[in-house]
Amino acid sequence: MNGPDHYRKAEDIMAKVETGTLGPDHFNRLVGQAQVHATLALVMATVNAGEGIADQDTMSLRDRGKWIEAAGATPTPIPDDEPPAPQIF
Repeated sequence: MNGPDHYRKAEDIMAKVETGTLGPDHFNRLVGQAQVHATLALVMATVNAGEGIADQDTMSLRDRGKWIEAAGATPTPIPDDEPPAPQIF
């Protein structure tokens, strides 16, 4: 499961929670699952963007397109000849 998949999963789970038809045990379990998926999505986005680099855009166009699509926006077209993302150490 990649970052955008975790993001979508958290949104899907929260949509179920927001129906207001769940018992307290089921509600708490689903909210916990959504929180885990949201946290993993955040971790993946941070790793993809190049942790700690504020002045350099390091996320590849391919990854950026996946995140934009997961967030419900129109993804940026991805060229076939995209260079690899820079390695950050």
